[in-house]
Amino acid sequence: MDRARILIVEGDRCLAADLEDRLTAMEYEVCGNVASEKEALTAAERTRPDLAVMDVGIRRIEAGVSLARILDKRFAIPVIYLTAPMDDMTIGRVKQTAPMACLAKPFSPDDLKAAIEVSLFRKTRDLIQKKSLERLEEKMIYRSRKLYAEILERKKIETRLKRAVEELENANRALAAMVDTREIEIQAIRETIRSRLEQRVLPYISALEEEVAGREPETTTIGLLKGAVMKTVPIKKYSIPPFQDSLSPRELKIVDLIKEGKSTKQISRYMNISPGTVSAYRNKIRKKLGLINTKTNLRSFLAIGRVSA
Repeated sequence: MDRARILIVEGDRCLAADLEDRLTAMEYEVCGNVASEKEALTAAERTRPDLAVMDVGIRRIEAGVSLARILDKRFAIPVIYLTAPMDDMTIGRVKQTAPMACLAKPFSPDDLKAAIEVSLFRKTRDLIQKKSLERLEEKMIYRSRKLYAEILERKKIETRLKRAVEELENANRALAAMVDTREIEIQAIRETIRSRLEQRVLPYISALEEEVAGREPETTTIGLLKGAVMKTVPIKKYSIPPFQDSLSPRELKIVDLIKEGKSTKQISRYMNISPGTVSAYRNKIRKKLGLINTKTNLRSFLAIGRVSA
């Protein structure tokens, strides 16, 4: 086991030599034996002793106290004071440096050894406590920094989540608007299909029903066709638009052909009736539309959308 290293600070060289002999006999290593404060600081910096044994006379008490403070603050070297009997005021000044021990002369070798051993033990204990506190402080700083970093990260995550929620809400609103728009478009398409079926398909089916009435399998086939058309898109009860409530299914069919630009001969061939019959139908349509005795062209009148077949 390494011997404790002790620095002696004693102005009286005879006493200093005696003290060194005592410490050596006690198996301590004397790493310096100096007489002045300046020499003490130089030796302390060079040898870094474990303990300083310093004689503090009544006349040199202020210098001794000042040196003890420097040794403790700069080098962490505890001090044992060797003093003559002191009054209460002097003891108060000595106490300010918090010495490890204070031995009043004369003292026995056992008192000196006990003071040194207790001082070394207290120094070791204080160093262990200091290191423990430093490690604890380091852990506290590390955990505080880690906690701070976690808090910052959580705040970032909360900010990202908040932004994501806002974006999702905006997307949901946009999607809802799109769905509403789409529903309107689908409804418009359905209405268009329904209108076209009512105006362009059902009149022909009704006309066919009249032509094949009582004949099989034509009647059944047309009935199936009409049912399929009705199931394609929900269709309101068939009703003829304004100005067409007086037109028969055949007349509606002729109106559709006229709008397509078919001539009387073409219509007669298509419907398998005579041109005269087609002309008669055209006159009936003009009459029902209020075009008798006018020069209004029937096709032009129908083309501008006043009548939808």
